[in-house]
Amino acid sequence: MISFCDYSFLFDLKAKICKLFNKILVLRNRIFLVLLQYHAQLEMREAIQNAFMHNFQTMLNARVEPVNPLLVLHINRKSIVQDTINQVKFKNKKKDFI
Repeated sequence: MISFCDYSFLFDLKAKICKLFNKILVLRNRIFLVLLQYHAQLEMREAIQNAFMHNFQTMLNARVEPVNPLLVLHINRKSIVQDTINQVKFKNKKKDFI
């Protein structure tokens, strides 16, 4: 397949600058996505570590309820959306998760 990009002499300076700018934007978006994914992984690790430490301290003190680092929802197939919304609202009020 032949591409016009293989023949750069066909483009004027403005087109070349626009193409370069678009490549920079794509690269910036990819870097931003990688950073967001890395940040999410760090947040999940921290939440799991906090839950582990909380549960470990609970075993020693036996005064605090253990924390589940996961959000567990019990939903019905026929009403997935409504059940999910109701349970998320309930869990948010209850502060049952990290």
